[in-house]
Amino acid sequence: MRARLSAAALFTSFVGTVACSDVSWPSDRIVTSLRILGVRAEPASLAPDQSSRLSLLCADGINGGASDPTCRDIEVAWFAGCNNPENNDPLRCLEAFDAASGVLNSPLSATPASSQFAVAPNFEFLAPSDILQRSVDVGGFAVNYGVSFVYFVACAGKLYPINGVSDRLPVECRDPITGTVLDQRRTVVGYTTIYSYDAIANENPTVDDIRFDGETLTNSSCNVDADCGVGFGCTSTGACAPSTQHCDRSTPQSCVGHCIDFQMPAQSFALHTRDGTAIINPLKSVWAETYANVGRLPDDARFGIAPPKDAETPIRSICAPWQAPQLATEEARVWIVVRDDRGGLSWIEQRVLVR
Repeated sequence: MRARLSAAALFTSFVGTVACSDVSWPSDRIVTSLRILGVRAEPASLAPDQSSRLSLLCADGINGGASDPTCRDIEVAWFAGCNNPENNDPLRCLEAFDAASGVLNSPLSATPASSQFAVAPNFEFLAPSDILQRSVDVGGFAVNYGVSFVYFVACAGKLYPINGVSDRLPVECRDPITGTVLDQRRTVVGYTTIYSYDAIANENPTVDDIRFDGETLTNSSCNVDADCGVGFGCTSTGACAPSTQHCDRSTPQSCVGHCIDFQMPAQSFALHTRDGTAIINPLKSVWAETYANVGRLPDDARFGIAPPKDAETPIRSICAPWQAPQLATEEARVWIVVRDDRGGLSWIEQRVLVR
C-alpha cells in the first residue's frame, strides 16, 4: 500500500476471505516503518465547487508503533490539480506536477499553500466547477461524474523540491540534521482518488460494536486491571484494552489467532441520491484490510464484507485474525481499514496488552 492507497475503479467488485485456523502467517502487513494506512475524505464524494477535507492515518512502526491521525512530527505535502486524466491513469499526473516544480520553495514548507498544493497534516480539496466530464447509469439514474487524484508524500524529516523528474513527485525527504535523503522506511508516497457526481453522493462507511474474541470493546477508563473485567487490562493511559498472553511456542494454545470483528449498518453499502434516497441496486462493494505493529497476520489480511439482505439489518464482518507476538508489550496495535469501491474509508485502531 505504499504507492496506491485508495484508488478502486469506479465500478469494481472485490471479494476476499481469510481463514482463522491457520496461525503460521508471514505477512507484509506488520508495520515496521512509517506507513500511511489510509486517506479519508470527508465528505467521501463531492459535487462541483464543493470541498472535502483529506486526512491520513499515519502509523510509525519505528517510533513506538502508535498511529496518529494528525501525523504529528511527520511532514506531509499534498499535490492536487490532476482531474480526469486520460484513461483515469494517475501516473499521467506526474508530468504536470514536475512542470509545476519551478514554483516550489526550498524547503518545501516555505512554499505558499494554494488550492493545488499545501504542506500540512490535512488538505482541503476543492472539486473544479468543470469536473463532471463523463456519464454512467447508476441504479436507473443518469449520473455525470469526474475523477480527481490527489497525491501526498509523508516524510519523517524535512521535504525539499527537486527538478527534472517526470516519473515521481518532484520532492525528496531528508534528515533534518544531516541532510541525508531518507529511504522508504521514513518516506511514503501515494495518492487517493476522489469522485465527484451530480445526481448521487457517497458517504464513508460506519463501523460500530467492535469485538475482540467476541467481547465488545468499550475503551472505558480504569485505574487497575480489575476495573476492566475478565480478558481486559488497564493501559498506562488509563483505558481498558483487551489483554492476552504472549505467543509461547512451547505452549501452542497461546499462539491462537485472536479475532477482531465489527458491525456495519446496511446504509453503509448504499449510494444515495442528493435528496437522501438510498440506491440499493447496485450496492457498493465493501472490504477491510488488517495491519498490526507486532505479532502475525495472514499473508493477505484482507476480506470482503457481504452486502445486507435488506435495508435495515446491520452486517457483522468476519473475523480479522491476529496472533500475539512472542514478547510481552503494552504497545501492540491492530488497525482495520474499511474501504468501499466509491472512495469511502473508515478505520479502527485497537490497542492490545500482551502479557
